[in-house]
Amino acid sequence: MAIAVPGRCLLRYSTPHLRVPELTLTPLLDFLLAVVLFLLGVTTTQHDCGRPRSLLSAENARSMIEAPLVVVGPNQLLLDGVPSGETRSLVEDGQVRIISDLADMLRNKRALWQQLNPDRAFPGSVSLQIDRDVPALVVKSAVRTATVAGYSEINFVVRRRERVE
Repeated sequence: MAIAVPGRCLLRYSTPHLRVPELTLTPLLDFLLAVVLFLLGVTTTQHDCGRPRSLLSAENARSMIEAPLVVVGPNQLLLDGVPSGETRSLVEDGQVRIISDLADMLRNKRALWQQLNPDRAFPGSVSLQIDRDVPALVVKSAVRTATVAGYSEINFVVRRRERVE
């Protein structure tokens, strides 16, 4: 079979009597609604995964130390950026209690530090970064969890306020 020279193929096979299929808007609207709901969900949960909106302020403050950082938000707890528990059930219970996920993660960090530094004493310090809107019950639970996990030195991350004299 010989190779033929290409010609105009597109117009040869198209016929004027074929109709263009109608475009239905329902799938398009479903897709757009799903995208909007996804974006709303992402933007409303970014606060829980990032830094708190408003930190507490203090006049007497020192620089940050090297210690695990527990971020206590209105809905979620983060340990060094990793989700380590939620706070809604604490508020609903109305009791100070140990947060098991956070305690386990802090114990694992302590064990790892002791394996890496067998000749040094464990400093036992942890930093808590707490949103201003978090109830005291949640703060007490986070502090109790840290002390049970072996962290006796609790530091609070605050915004430095200018001294008024």
